[in-house]
Amino acid sequence: MCIRNLQYQRADLHFGFCGRVKFLLLLITLYLMMSLSLNASTDSIVQTYCDQANKYQESRDYDSSLMFLKLAIYFADSTKDEKSKALVYRQMAHLNFDLNEFDIARIYYKKVLNINPQPESIDLTSDYIGLSLTYLEHGFTDSALYYINKARQHWAQHQDSIICTSLENNTARIYMDKGDFDKALKHFLLALDNAILNHDSINLIYVNLNIGTLYQQLGKFDNALDSYLKSLEISRLTNNTEGLALAYSIGIIYKERQDYQTALKFYTMAIPACIELGKFDDIANIYSNMSNVYMLQKKYLDAANILRKSINLSTNHGNNRQLGIAYANMGKTKELQGFYDSAIYYLDLSRAVFVELGMRNLESIALRMTSEAYEKDHDYKNALFYHKEYILLADSIHSEKVEKQIAELQLSYETEKKDKENKLLKKDIEFEKGKSHYLLILALLLTFTGIVSLVLFYFIRKNALTRKQLAESKAAGLEGKLEGQKRELTLGALSLSRNLEFINSLINELRELSGFVTDGGIRPLNNIVKKLGQQKSNSSWKEFEKRFSEIHSNFYSRLLEEYPTLTQSEVKLCAFLKLGMNTKEICSLTFQSVRAVEASRLRLRKKLNITSCENLSMFLQKY
Repeated sequence: MCIRNLQYQRADLHFGFCGRVKFLLLLITLYLMMSLSLNASTDSIVQTYCDQANKYQESRDYDSSLMFLKLAIYFADSTKDEKSKALVYRQMAHLNFDLNEFDIARIYYKKVLNINPQPESIDLTSDYIGLSLTYLEHGFTDSALYYINKARQHWAQHQDSIICTSLENNTARIYMDKGDFDKALKHFLLALDNAILNHDSINLIYVNLNIGTLYQQLGKFDNALDSYLKSLEISRLTNNTEGLALAYSIGIIYKERQDYQTALKFYTMAIPACIELGKFDDIANIYSNMSNVYMLQKKYLDAANILRKSINLSTNHGNNRQLGIAYANMGKTKELQGFYDSAIYYLDLSRAVFVELGMRNLESIALRMTSEAYEKDHDYKNALFYHKEYILLADSIHSEKVEKQIAELQLSYETEKKDKENKLLKKDIEFEKGKSHYLLILALLLTFTGIVSLVLFYFIRKNALTRKQLAESKAAGLEGKLEGQKRELTLGALSLSRNLEFINSLINELRELSGFVTDGGIRPLNNIVKKLGQQKSNSSWKEFEKRFSEIHSNFYSRLLEEYPTLTQSEVKLCAFLKLGMNTKEICSLTFQSVRAVEASRLRLRKKLNITSCENLSMFLQKY
């Protein structure tokens, strides 16, 4: 069994002529089927409704499929035929899994497994696998592993080679989510061998994709690319549209390898297959990935244009999660272009979407990006405010994660407890004399589990408090640093101004005295004036350079490392421009004319290889 998430698009039964005709045909079908069911047995009625629901599910008409399954459940619950109940509960579980309704799917999988007496069938192995995946989708990896092991125990009784591929593949997925990559790779390779043995092209596509994902997480991009290309080749040979739609995974690898043109090629290749399958959410996601490539290429206009497509597609199809991601990427694009107001506008939109969806992890990322945008715009007050908001939310998310871990531990404990109680009850009937012995074992197990839970909770809580204290300390340090920078820049400017004024006044006074000095003393006096002028320039620069370096410590080294041919005067000019000084302000510090400073800026542009369209000050902000 290869369970995959399918895009759920509700049919609009009240929109347009086609919708009304479809609704009328559905009513006629229901009427005819209910008329025929008057003389039919209950199990045949359930089978008929399930078959009809399956047809609608395959055509992605999920509303109609759900309607027929509810009718099937009504008839199945009115009978004692456990086989009919298992059939309809199983199909309802599969449907809700495809709709990403994992809580509802879990309920129906458990209903199938709780039927007593349990009909012997290999389908029960698939039910255990499906149940384990409902826990995996919510991050409960321990519970997922518990039920996948139950599936393995049941499979051992039948040894079905087809179901074995799904069993090994999904076991590997669970280990991969737990971070145990060695065990994950072991089970993926077992699934791959079994799929090859059975000439199972569908599972060969998905197992190779999963192996590629594993290698990608390990940073082994060559191995990942090899697995992805194998999956793509099988998809081409078998004309498997869903496999072709996943070609964007290959684009992600080429992006990591900085081969941006090839990455864009595979992203574009996946789009027609996604259109054919109606996977518009995947198309919006591909557009967002393409925008990231354009940003890395510094093609910001292309990035903005492709993101507008993602925004429109996500809006039209109600994919708010992808809409929020597209807004965030658009904010980053505007920030890289230097349009900070637009960047903050789109980041605010993305945060609003994530807040509405309750996606706190993505909301925290948007908060951090907003803080960075304000910081680059030199709005340190708002930068600090959003940084604090980000820290608070990140700490809250960590606390929720801790509570989730504890809840999972409790859930595993309750599941294990129920399982052991059932086993003890059976053994109590067979061995009445051994009842006290098994109860003692259960009591010891519960006590030990409780102690472990308390110790784990103590250390997790202690770690959370430590993280919170570090976050608060970092925020306080950032605030102090910002204030210190403001004071240093102010004092530096005042000191330079007073120093220059004093030296200028001294030079002027000495020049006035030259009229009263004899011919023999005029030359020494002129030398003094000349030295004072040189000292004025050197001391002013040294003082400026000292204060500048305290705030931007790596500026000179990074600039000269990339452009070693810059002269000292050009480095000075870069420093002034880094601080956002205009031509007039630079003239006052360098004692040059406006024309001379403009000429220096032009020469600097040529050395830095900057076009006239780019802002020179903005360019220097990255150093």
